[in-house]
Amino acid sequence: MEVAAPARLAAGCIRRAPPQARWAGPIGGSGRSRCPARSYLRSRETVKTVVCYGPWVTEVETDRLVLRPWQSEDLAEFTRLLTDPVVTRYIVVHTPFSPQDVAELSDRTLEQWDRNGFGPWAAIEKATGRWVGRIGLDELADWPGPHKVEVGWELHRAFWGRGLATEGGRAGVRYGFETVGLERIISATMATNTASRRVMDKCGLRFQGELAMAGTTVAWYAIDRADWKAGQATAAAPPTGANLLGAGGPRSTTAFP
Repeated sequence: MEVAAPARLAAGCIRRAPPQARWAGPIGGSGRSRCPARSYLRSRETVKTVVCYGPWVTEVETDRLVLRPWQSEDLAEFTRLLTDPVVTRYIVVHTPFSPQDVAELSDRTLEQWDRNGFGPWAAIEKATGRWVGRIGLDELADWPGPHKVEVGWELHRAFWGRGLATEGGRAGVRYGFETVGLERIISATMATNTASRRVMDKCGLRFQGELAMAGTTVAWYAIDRADWKAGQATAAAPPTGANLLGAGGPRSTTAFP
């Protein structure tokens, strides 16, 4: 969920950057670590230290998607996405996104990558190379709770109904716990957005409640690292009493991805 004025709501194989490009991993299980964030500090000379999250990762792949860091070149597709009134009917509370609004949101996405070493991905369809949308972890500075990293998704209509939001969302959850080292991941949407709420359920997040925010009622979901790990272990375990050795050999019981 992205909140901006005027009132807005908005794994696969991991390819890492060279070691010199990475920051230190999580400290003490908190999901945060100290890092240079050089370009961030250069633009804010009065800042002495910056709290950052896990190591820099260049790309994540799922069965059907390449999830790569956000680039300035994504602005054109992002503008086309967020000026589609059907796409934004559960994102925009009042006035539609203007091109300037979208540009500011894209800039904030780039700043997250610069500051934290992660942020929303640009999702690319493997089979065609087409730009699917924006998926992944998003730090919500204005979220009222202590855990401010959301997993979210905004996809072009052509890719709806194919399970791609779930596929990318699950990759984001896995990446948030295994690579970034988060303790909890949230997700929020308008309470009336039943489709997005179903994706949250499929990604393992559980309903926490509703709250008034940005002029509407928001439903929010969350999953803790311990619960996610327990779910992965359960999914990977062979069925009790089942014969896994059929004529074709052992059947895979590997959990996502």
